[in-house]
Amino acid sequence: MTIESVIKKSSKMRITKAKLTTYEEFVAKTGEYKSSISNNRMVWIVTGFVQGELRMAKGRSVCTDNAKIVELRDAETGDSFGRSIYCPPKNEINFMP
Repeated sequence: MTIESVIKKSSKMRITKAKLTTYEEFVAKTGEYKSSISNNRMVWIVTGFVQGELRMAKGRSVCTDNAKIVELRDAETGDSFGRSIYCPPKNEINFMP
């Protein structure tokens, strides 16, 4: 998967960084681990921001502005292995009881 394809799949995000690396290197830097992914698998770590409101899991949480997203994509298939969303202080509204 090329960097252009990664950018196209992440079209709602203003990308600030995209890095091609092994899953093992990703785990070493973040501590996040999924046993179903091979350590030698090549992945794209895509970091960026979304301007304006961002709804998360089932619309229960909202980041009102400038959410930072770190997404992990399979470099071969383009499938997403997951993403983390971070809201700046005082920009997150949590509707969970």
